[in-house]
Amino acid sequence: MKGPFVTGVGGVGPLGTGILWPPPKPSSDARRVPADLPLREGFSAQSTRWLDGASLWWANAARQALTHLSPDTIAVAGQAVGQSWGPTAPVLDLEKGIWSEGPGAMNPALFPFTAGNAPAGQASLLLGLTGPSLTLHAKEASGLAALVEASRLVACGAAETMVAGGTDELAPFLLFVLKPLRGKGAPPPGEGAYALALERDPGPRRPLARVAGWGGASRPCGPHAFPVDPGALLDDLAAAVGRTAGWGPSSADAVALPAETPFWQEAAEAWRRRRAPGAEAFRFQDPLGCCGAAWAGAAAVLAARTARNETGRSLLLAVSSGGAAWGLALEALP
Repeated sequence: MKGPFVTGVGGVGPLGTGILWPPPKPSSDARRVPADLPLREGFSAQSTRWLDGASLWWANAARQALTHLSPDTIAVAGQAVGQSWGPTAPVLDLEKGIWSEGPGAMNPALFPFTAGNAPAGQASLLLGLTGPSLTLHAKEASGLAALVEASRLVACGAAETMVAGGTDELAPFLLFVLKPLRGKGAPPPGEGAYALALERDPGPRRPLARVAGWGGASRPCGPHAFPVDPGALLDDLAAAVGRTAGWGPSSADAVALPAETPFWQEAAEAWRRRRAPGAEAFRFQDPLGCCGAAWAGAAAVLAARTARNETGRSLLLAVSSGGAAWGLALEALP
């Protein structure tokens, strides 16, 4: 049986460290990483002194996902890290100031927002990862987009081992951007990092699950809007995933679908009833938070459930504002 195989998972989020499921319902509308988590333990104090939150969370989640591997395997592992936003307002403000007044005008407080690949770079330094490294800014679907791209790399032999997922931080400007887009009735925002270890050949170890298929699709729309025909986009995405998985939505035992807005909640549930009526609707965004990284958390939870024989086949379909979409299929080993 060909890989990629999910062999490890990890996470840092509103519920603490690790993948916790079924979760207690958080008491606050904001899904924030608890400030008192001992996340610097195990790293040198000097190396984490100035680390931003998203980088520290990702390094911990990746370390959890890779902990079962040998040091030699970890050393050549690659990364695919999804983050929700790329050229945000602070980035544009910083570049505008440098352009008009020169480098001396740069505001140091804005610098962390400009280093979009900082989490991947910091994890490389802290964990000693030397494999291929990708950073994707895929907005609401960032965690799943990273898993799709990592699966491609492992399947084609470009990497034997990848740690993939997403990390997001609830910065004030991000909440400002999201509020008018999502509206009332949407799941609360969230932050954190979730990671999965993907291997081409796990050897004698029994994987949690196999990545059976992956794919992408898109529908043109505005950069901060969702496609007007969500059912058609989900059909295209499921078909793309099915071409590599060899099975479609009607064969799934669990389906994770977008719920970023009330519009998507209704559209996704209508699609599930039509295309996957026998599948469980796996709703993860209320406890984990409605952020792009949470999609990797959903994949981690479903992989763990697969290993416990609680589900056989899982389908995850994520859509970002702007109309790009990514899908992943997980299945149990025979």
